[in-house]
Amino acid sequence: MPPRNEASANSATKVACIVLGIRGDVLMLTTALTDTSAATEVAAPDVLLWDVEAAASATGLRVRYVRKLIAERRVPVVKLGRLVRIRPADLVAYIEASTLPVQER
Repeated sequence: MPPRNEASANSATKVACIVLGIRGDVLMLTTALTDTSAATEVAAPDVLLWDVEAAASATGLRVRYVRKLIAERRVPVVKLGRLVRIRPADLVAYIEASTLPVQER
C-alpha cells in the first residue's frame, strides 16, 4: 500500500485544478487547496515559455501586435528550431518599461 500524504490523510482537504486556458501547446492552470477552516491558494509553476497566441491572450494584445514587437526586436524571444517562444517575464518587463508614470500637477 502506498504511503498517504497529509492531503489525502485529512478528508477535509480538497484539491481543485482550474484550467485558465489552452493556447497552442501551452496549458495555463492553477491549483487550489481548500480546507474547511481556511482556503489556501497555491499557484501552479509558472509557464516557462509562451507561444505568440498565448502571449497575446495573456496580455490582451492582438497576435499581430505581438508579432510586430518580435519583428522589431522590442521583446526578446527564444527560438527553438522554427518555433518562436516568449518568456512571460520578458513580456512583463517590456510592459513595465513602456508604462508612463503619473504626472502630478
